Amino acid sequence: MYEFNPNFGLVEEAPAPGSLAATAVANGGVACTWVQATDGSRIVIGVAQPSSTSLAELRASGAGFTSAGGVGTVQIFTDKHWIVASSEYFGTADDAQMLTDSVRSALG
Repeated sequence: MYEFNPNFGLVEEAPAPGSLAATAVANGGVACTWVQATDGSRIVIGVAQPSSTSLAELRASGAGFTSAGGVGTVQIFTDKHWIVASSEYFGTADDAQMLTDSVRSALG
């Protein structure tokens, strides 16, 4: 995260109910939230390794990038994992790429 923006700090905060990151946690995954020290904006990243059926359902519900209410969200699927990243900083999927690439690399 430091390379992305050194003004973000990790906070102990559950993802918003009903969010994709909360869905990742409900599927046995994890979610982390970082807050920008200056303006309070957030980056939330969730990762799950759901069952193959759940993964197929999630994949069918939408991969790629969406934006709503000024928050961009990118969903990425691997053979086993579902990665979701949301933030006001993400105007396009490319804006999240450094972080999502880091997550994919950590998953192996």
